[in-house]
Amino acid sequence: ALQSSLYQQINFDEITTLNESTRDAGKAIVKKTWSERLSAEPELASDADEQLLMTVPFAAQVKLHSILIRTSPSLSAPKTLHLYVNHDNLDFSTAEDMDPVQKIELSQTSDVQEIPVKRALFGRVQRLVLFFVD
Repeated sequence: ALQSSLYQQINFDEITTLNESTRDAGKAIVKKTWSERLSAEPELASDADEQLLMTVPFAAQVKLHSILIRTSPSLSAPKTLHLYVNHDNLDFSTAEDMDPVQKIELSQTSDVQEIPVKRALFGRVQRLVLFFVD
């Protein structure tokens, strides 16, 4: 995973997270380095319901092979993640009406999970949208 890390390609200033309870918590989560990956802070939580919608733009077009996600074993941890590619200004209503490029069932663990994506569908990514459904 680290050999082909896209960390340097992420446009951190342009990351947006809808429904985050703490302003810029989504940015802070994505900015965590590999050595900070197990730190409990910052924590990303929804301010309304269980849904979060995070948009991660890249500085250039990238090929995505997998994503790294760390959840928790708690009942409030996300269970379902929908991924969308290259959508600007996606909101909850639109995301719910669209078919995702990939659906992922997340494990409830405090370990960092490397989740492979369907490479053929993630070969020209400029913007990745992560919709934490429930």
